[in-house]
Amino acid sequence: MVDLLALLKKMTVKQKIGQLTLLDFKNQARLEDIKEGRVGALLNIGLDQDTNELQRISMEESELKIPLLIGDDVIHGFQTIYPIPIAESCSWNLDLIERNTHFAKLEAYSHGINLIFAPMVDITHDPRWGRIMETCGEDPYLTSQMAKAKVRGIQKAVDGKIVASCPKHFTGYGAVEAGLDYNTTDYSIHRLKNLYLPPFKSALDSGALTIMSAFTTFNDQPIASSRFLFEEILRKEWGFEGVLISDWAQIEQLIPHGVAKDKYEASLKALSLGIDIDLASKVYLEFLEKVIEDNPDLEEKLDSAVLRVLKLKAKMGLFDNPYTKKVIKPLGADLRKMAKEAADEAIVLLKNDSGVLPLTNTEEKILVIGPYVDDKDVHLGAWAFKGNPKTCISVKEGLEKTFKKAVFYEVKPNDSINYDKIKELSLDVSKIIVTLGEPRDYSGENHNRQFLDLPFNQNELVDALATFNKPIIALVFSGRPLAITDLNKKAASILWCWHLGVEAGNSITSVLTGEVNPSAKLTQTFPKTLGQVPIYYNRYQTGRPELLSYVDGNLEPLYPFGFGLHYGNIKYSQMEVKYSADILQLVVKVLLENESNYPIYEIVQVYLSSKYNQKLRPVKELCGFKKEMIEPGCQKTVEISLALEEHFEDTELMNELTLEIMAGPNSQEGLKQTVQVKGGQVWLISKS
Repeated sequence: MVDLLALLKKMTVKQKIGQLTLLDFKNQARLEDIKEGRVGALLNIGLDQDTNELQRISMEESELKIPLLIGDDVIHGFQTIYPIPIAESCSWNLDLIERNTHFAKLEAYSHGINLIFAPMVDITHDPRWGRIMETCGEDPYLTSQMAKAKVRGIQKAVDGKIVASCPKHFTGYGAVEAGLDYNTTDYSIHRLKNLYLPPFKSALDSGALTIMSAFTTFNDQPIASSRFLFEEILRKEWGFEGVLISDWAQIEQLIPHGVAKDKYEASLKALSLGIDIDLASKVYLEFLEKVIEDNPDLEEKLDSAVLRVLKLKAKMGLFDNPYTKKVIKPLGADLRKMAKEAADEAIVLLKNDSGVLPLTNTEEKILVIGPYVDDKDVHLGAWAFKGNPKTCISVKEGLEKTFKKAVFYEVKPNDSINYDKIKELSLDVSKIIVTLGEPRDYSGENHNRQFLDLPFNQNELVDALATFNKPIIALVFSGRPLAITDLNKKAASILWCWHLGVEAGNSITSVLTGEVNPSAKLTQTFPKTLGQVPIYYNRYQTGRPELLSYVDGNLEPLYPFGFGLHYGNIKYSQMEVKYSADILQLVVKVLLENESNYPIYEIVQVYLSSKYNQKLRPVKELCGFKKEMIEPGCQKTVEISLALEEHFEDTELMNELTLEIMAGPNSQEGLKQTVQVKGGQVWLISKS
């Protein structure tokens, strides 16, 4: 056992600063930096680099023999790429999400990664923002549950050690104005505490060892210099004792923000306010020694930050054994099987007129057309740095094994639409499958969009196909919700396929044929038009709800939060709310009946609406959910427990509340009951 305080006392100021420095291995760090103790953490290490050799240099050739943190952005897989996070969230399957995260971690650990910059638990209401693809959707409760699952998956012990998770970006990053990455933000304390902070609190309560700060602003300060967020919330109110890491070059960015005149002042402010590790800006490395020399009282702050980093490395087990070994075969059959299961549960069936799907007759002749017929790159999505398009199954590769008579025709993004050729191909087919959507570089960090329609020539292609009077099945790939009102009118069926990862083509085939019954439900509202943005289901009450309108359209989204179809129908009935008057816990029971010939996984959702409260609340709030299998022709009673203390403050519960509880298949449909809470007791009022 290393005596960390004794180690700290031995360290020079330069060596201490080294422990607070995280460098990009490709472009910033040198092996000499490791030997000289100028760096305590690295990221962006290629697959061809021996990470154990880097640890050996630090442990054997440096004076202090302190192991390295080796970080990476393992956002939705390492080499085996899973669906992008917003797609994965549509599964509403916490066990699957925890498992995916754990096995992605094992792949990364096998390459020497011991610090993962995930999960991303930001919330946004603006699909123009490129990083929406990394989120778990628009709801703080759902995101909080998924944050817990991902932290558990990352930090589950491997080889006797812990890989540290780093929830990001603390906080309010998803609030950037106009969906423009790095833009300013402006929101209230109320919104901060009720929308943006809960997922971070849940991640830390689940044991996350580190946290990353956001690029953005709160009140009159950049996040990187926010005493309120770092000291009052993170350290004092939440009692977080782990390591706070800046985002990329964030400390240096205090200068263009206008709150630091130079790198010297930026480093002074960041250390003073508690940023422990400087990621990639090098201002600690270059200026912090001078800052300490000029301000000797700050060495106590320096020591506290260094001690947190040393404690982190000890807790992870790195002082005992910093070396890693292959604990799993990259892209192995088991991992690909998991990736397919994840993709199966991420595909959302948005429309299915006249039961066009599933395609049970594999002998029928179909046309498969569009820009992504045999494209592999689209399936990786953003933030798949170690992924390789060659490892992905394309739509064509998935379908041609099953539909022997299928005709495949690629229409590239910049091609003119050859109407005569398409008409010729369509003459003797029974159905048309069209691949549409965004290339993967249309989303991700700083990959924002001004418009939310289908890009390139895709609307023209759909218009042409619609003239042939054949059922159109649209497969849409994207990293965000899109405004597809025109497509919704012309396609008989729409499958939202996001960016599904390495098994995309196989999963799409399984869903099209009915081998897999789609079960996914949206975690982000889909607008009808760009003019509805920002759009989200849990908006706040207003004084004139009946007058909320546009002169050229209504408020209704194209598809609401929680929406998703199956092959077949689930009937909801016999809702019951069980309660004990003096215990603030409700049990919501509802009977589900599968009226189809297909087994169905139904995601039952429970929402609370405050009809009377002393405090302003959203019109509706998700407060519980459960995913259940219902066999064909069968019934099942589903129970979901709600602890009211998790959703309301003590003062609200002790005053008077009238709550409408809804259980249903999405945020707009369901059975309802009303209860009253008064003086900490619950009373049933009515059913509907």
